[in-house]
Order: sequence, then C-alpha cells, then structure tokens
Amino acid sequence: MKTAILDFPIKHIDGNLVFSKDGRVTAYYQVSGFNYDFLDHDDKFIPFQSQLAFLYNNKSDLHYVVEPFPTNIEEILDNTIEDIKQRNYLLKENGIEFMKATKKALINRKNMTETSEYLQFFGVQLNPGKNRYGDENAGLGLINSVKELFKGMNESVNRANGLHANDILEDEILMWHDQSDMVMENLRSAYNCIIRPLQTAETVYLIEKEFSVTLNNSDVPFRRTFFSGMLVEGVDDDGYVQKAIRPVEKSFLDVQDTNIEEHTPTTLKFSKIVNDEIVDLYVKYLVVSDMDSVNYFPNFEWLYNIQSKLKFPVGVSIRAYYQSNERICILQ
Repeated sequence: MKTAILDFPIKHIDGNLVFSKDGRVTAYYQVSGFNYDFLDHDDKFIPFQSQLAFLYNNKSDLHYVVEPFPTNIEEILDNTIEDIKQRNYLLKENGIEFMKATKKALINRKNMTETSEYLQFFGVQLNPGKNRYGDENAGLGLINSVKELFKGMNESVNRANGLHANDILEDEILMWHDQSDMVMENLRSAYNCIIRPLQTAETVYLIEKEFSVTLNNSDVPFRRTFFSGMLVEGVDDDGYVQKAIRPVEKSFLDVQDTNIEEHTPTTLKFSKIVNDEIVDLYVKYLVVSDMDSVNYFPNFEWLYNIQSKLKFPVGVSIRAYYQSNERICILQ
C-alpha cells in the first residue's frame, strides 16, 4: 500500500544525507544530551547562549527531532553473552543458556509492551552555494569549476551521454559530505557534546519510523543493507567519464508501505500489513493554542517536561524555516 496523501518526497539516501525530489539536501546528526545540573546558576547559561548564537547565525532551514526508540535489548544481552564467553568459571554454560532464555523472553515482552528511550536528532538543510568542486586533474577541475559557476552541477549531468537529469554525480555527493562535515563541527562547538552523522541504516530507520503502526515500532526493521541508488557512468562533451548515482524509486516501496487516510480533521489513520494481518493505528494531532513567548531558563525546558511527565512516549518534530530574516517554526 502506498501513502495515500502525499508522494514519498525522498529520492536517495547516502549516509546522513537525504536527497529530496525537489532538489533539497539535508544532513542529519544524532545529538547526545548533556547534563548541566552540576554547573552553578551563571554557568548554566553558557550552553544556552552558545546554542542560541548558532541558531541566530545559521541561515539554513533546520529540523529538530526528538523520538522515543525501543530499548535495544538484543544488543545489550548479546554483549553480556559475549562477555561471559570470555571468562572461565563454574556454571558458565548454564549462565549462557540462562541469558539466551532471558533474551527470548524479553524480546517477546518488548513486542507486547513499550520500553523506550528518547534520542535527539538535528537536521540541517545544506547550501548548494557552499559546495566547491575538487579533482586531482587540474584541467578537469577547471572545466567543472566553470560549469559550476555559470550553469551549476546539473549541467554536467544534462550534457553527459548516458546520464539522466535525475542522476546525482558522485563528485556532487562528495561535496555535500564535505559541507556536512563542516556543519557537524559547528554543531559540536555550539552544543559542546557528542554529535555524529547518521549511517544510512539509521537514517532510513528514522524516516520509516514515522510510518510505523505499532506502539513499539516492531514493524520497522533495521535495514543494514539498504540502498537507494545504482552506479552509472556517462561521457560528457569533453570526453571525460562522469560517474553518478541513479536513484531507484522502488527501494522506498517497503519504507513507505503504509496507507494514510484522514479519519477526522485532527486524526490520521495508518494501515499496514504486519505478519499477514492489517494493523491500524490512529494518530491524533493537537494544536498548541497558547504558549509563552519567553520561557524561563534554566530548569523550565518544555520539551524535557513533556518527556518526563507524560506516561506515554511522545515524538516531537520542529521545522524551522528562515524567511525574510525571521525564523518560522512548525511544531509536530
């Protein structure tokens, strides 16, 4: 079943880079939270001011995501079993069998109940104007620099025999990754915590999770071998071989295999086939009608209060658009 309301907007994923069909490229990172309880009152404002300066100086569109993820029971117990195997003591084999039985029981329980931890992600829309072409061949580099300056990188695709307009040049992908690395360093300076780019499987999981029909996301697999593009080659007018990635649209069929219907003006109905059965999930959308324009800081962070006080997990998606020297935020 294909999404009923909107066509799937993504055409390719490469590591933490998400290529949209409208030409936008967004880089996603996982942000490890930090605890400032041990700081005195004045020092608590340092990370706040640093992050505020980043948001003020950054003119890119931003996407802040807070998602509850199921506890990775399998990985924790597998590591424990491997640790037991490295030791020598009585009843070692009994201990391994016990841990395997515990793992099986907890996995069954996880599929019936909900145990989650909140993970934070930061998406930054990259700027094509900041990409710079680099190549070991000076002549080819000069030619493509001229193309980039006057006609853009898409001109290389359009003029290369064997390449389609929708193909993404490998050199272009490398430039996006270089810009993503620079953005990551800026984020690390602003947030002063561990920030890392997502891997392809993690990016796909984060996207597919939005189409889940189970409370514990048991219908969303971790796609370690996922790919959404095939390598192709073409020859441009100057005789140089151009390598590119051609998006494979059918790669996203499983990712978007959820039917979405508008049940009421504020409710969406998700339907999906899970284990040969149709599973439905109703999603309620609420509107924040009254919110203080100025919040007290520290110790009054509303996102943290939502996560800590509500008895059920809540996913939050905030998109901040930069328009006419102003930030326009959309909260989901």
